[in-house]
Amino acid sequence: MLKRSVQLGLTLFAIFSVKAQSGARLNGNDIILRERMLNEGNARRVLFRRAIDRLNYPYVRGTDGPRTFDCTGFVKFITSGSVGPAVYNLPHQSAGDMRNYLSGRGAQVDCKQALLMDIIIFGNRHAGFVIDPINEKYLSALGRKWGVVFASYGAKGTASHRNPSCFRNLWLKR
Repeated sequence: MLKRSVQLGLTLFAIFSVKAQSGARLNGNDIILRERMLNEGNARRVLFRRAIDRLNYPYVRGTDGPRTFDCTGFVKFITSGSVGPAVYNLPHQSAGDMRNYLSGRGAQVDCKQALLMDIIIFGNRHAGFVIDPINEKYLSALGRKWGVVFASYGAKGTASHRNPSCFRNLWLKR
């Protein structure tokens, strides 16, 4: 039990440290996020830690790690065998291909019901991981200027990030 508490504490410290470094203030929704993380399976936390370890890595179009990423390459790298054997192999060609692949497997959910590390896709253009569905935050390789960073979607996002589709990570426990 102590080991699990220490691991969870380190994960929460990573979230709050990143928020503090970015200048964001902690608020009541952070407590909700923490409670959601307590209820998530260990596989989601492992995946989250792997993604956080790549924060600020550079964006290079057409790459899928381990040192540079584009958006779909980042999603593919983080999910590929990172929590055990992958149930399926996500395509890396485009966000549209990834969306079509996941849609065909019945994985789509309402973004308000998304969980930590579910996949978020914006049309045919962009992909990442849901980090905080309450505050509409996701993590992705955003572009050459930013690399792997946190960003907003929905009403808080830019025009191209307002109507996302969200998909369950089928190989993670609910």
